[in-house]
Amino acid sequence: MRGNLWRAAAAAVALGAAGEAVAQTAALDRAKVIRQVADQKADADVRGAIDDADRIARVNPAKAVQSLKRAIVGLDVQADISSEKRNELVAKLQGKIAVLEGKPVANPLDPKIALQKEASRKLFEQYLAEAKDVRDSISDVEKLRNANRNADAIKKIADLSAKYPNNPSVLALAGQGDFGDKIAVAKGLAKEQADRTVLAFNDLMKSTLLPKGDIEFPADWKEKTELRRKLEPKLLDEESEAILRSLEKRVGDGLKNAPFLESVQTLSNLVGKEVYLDKKSLEDAGLDLSRPVNMPGNVTARTALRAVLQAQGLTFVIKDKIIQVVTLEKAKELQVTRAYYLGDLIQAPAASAGDEQGVDLGGCRINMTLPTINRD
Repeated sequence: MRGNLWRAAAAAVALGAAGEAVAQTAALDRAKVIRQVADQKADADVRGAIDDADRIARVNPAKAVQSLKRAIVGLDVQADISSEKRNELVAKLQGKIAVLEGKPVANPLDPKIALQKEASRKLFEQYLAEAKDVRDSISDVEKLRNANRNADAIKKIADLSAKYPNNPSVLALAGQGDFGDKIAVAKGLAKEQADRTVLAFNDLMKSTLLPKGDIEFPADWKEKTELRRKLEPKLLDEESEAILRSLEKRVGDGLKNAPFLESVQTLSNLVGKEVYLDKKSLEDAGLDLSRPVNMPGNVTARTALRAVLQAQGLTFVIKDKIIQVVTLEKAKELQVTRAYYLGDLIQAPAASAGDEQGVDLGGCRINMTLPTINRD
């Protein structure tokens, strides 16, 4: 009887302990959920604070900085968020403050990027070690040859070939030909390999740096652009270029409900270039050339001409050194495929008419189909 009582008591204690463990587990799970929700809310609040600061900074940067500092204080008094999330968000806010104050910004690398950078550094060190070993070994081979120890020199080359079978300098040293010539060629290749390895690594490290502003160009990009333009063959003759420039003239007052032909003639007089219309073919296409149209004012002649022609379902091309009005279908037939420099395509229309400003994008070129109308 007494044994049964002891067993019952032990079972009750075990059940109580199990119940307490379950309660503790549930409490921990609930705390984790509360912390996750708090972290997510804090993250959203910081994003909102940064967006608000961006808007405020347009008129009052100092006030934007103060709002971000208040956000940092708000994070400090929030007990529910995790310390990792708090540190991350504080660093993000401090980085934004540094940007607004024009101070250097710390750039903590993503762990994956840090690993890639470390791997690149180790690979560079490996290349440098190989280049140094090869140069020293070639120097040793040269000394052995000068001492008439050709057998030792040949053995040194064999060991070097086994160690670096794909190295260009070693391949040149182990190739056919005069011993002296091979050594000279190998020394030159070894030096160039070492120099290029250093240059490549410097470029790699430079590419990891943040730009100084929204975009950063090399110091000599204007000179490079000018040189490219001098070497680039001209796609248009002088008369066609003159037509393009004339279309950049500004139209003063527009026309409202003016006859189509009158509007076209007004623009032709403004730019000083003939606008050719094949009236018969256009009338055969069912177009009413006396239909009134509106011509916008305070725009370029190019834009005004497009607006007038589009009202009739027409467009224009520059062909045979004149401005020709054609249907949209005919314009598609006149399209050509050319390779254009990307910097020219992204310039403002005014720049395409002879302005020497532009953007050098490293010689990037694209192929696209464009009408013969103009370049912009």
